[in-house]
Amino acid sequence: MFLNNFCATFNAVIREARDTPIITCVDWIRRYVMRRNAEKWEGIQNNEWRFMPFVEKVLAWVFEASLNCIVFPSRLDEWEVETAFDRHVVDLRALTCTCFRWELTGIPCPDAYACIVKKGWRPEDFFHECYSKAKYLETYSPHIKPMPGMKQWKKTDLPRPLPPLLRKMPGRPKSHKRKKEEGEDAEERFVKRGKKPNNCSNYKQPGHNKRKCKNPPGVIQPKEPGRDYSKNPWVVTDRNKRAARVLRRYNAESSFNEGASGSQAHQQN
Repeated sequence: MFLNNFCATFNAVIREARDTPIITCVDWIRRYVMRRNAEKWEGIQNNEWRFMPFVEKVLAWVFEASLNCIVFPSRLDEWEVETAFDRHVVDLRALTCTCFRWELTGIPCPDAYACIVKKGWRPEDFFHECYSKAKYLETYSPHIKPMPGMKQWKKTDLPRPLPPLLRKMPGRPKSHKRKKEEGEDAEERFVKRGKKPNNCSNYKQPGHNKRKCKNPPGVIQPKEPGRDYSKNPWVVTDRNKRAARVLRRYNAESSFNEGASGSQAHQQN
């Protein structure tokens, strides 16, 4: 059975260093593995376990499920186990069961557990050795050595790597304006305008408007006349231009009509 959970777990761990340059990212991964290896190695040195605590949790569930199994012995440590929904064959010498759970996990299934208990044997003797403390220590025995800084690395005669060539990307170029930091110009952007007090149009009193005024309506004063735009120099100039344009058009039409009438009279004579 193959799963891709390793990639998801690895990406979740290196999320902090995933956006850094390649050398920084690899060095971060090396330091993380070194620290985790040391923590796992030192965390189990003073424990007297034969198997890891994970096996004890699985064994508790297997014990509860094995109570519903009915076993029937055969020869050569072969057993027939009947459950509420199915029937399986267990071979304690080959460490197999027809449910295939024992072969996949390395921990006796409920059917095999019932047979082991029926024989009076210890279920721990049938666990796979990958769950033992010895294999756990063997897994973390190769340690990652510490590494000095980049200034202390040995120099080589190989040419130094150069950055990639700049290539103009298609599309609209991005703005090179400096991005403001968080909180910068926050006071200027969110300055509230002062609240303008309401004035009553009846008596010019502040604090309320005309609708909420409790006083009787006052005498409406006529508004002062506004500016006479007819005396505006721009208006006068525009008016004179339009009048001159109309006069020129009228003179042109009059001269054309007189010329046309004279030619008609000459043709009649």
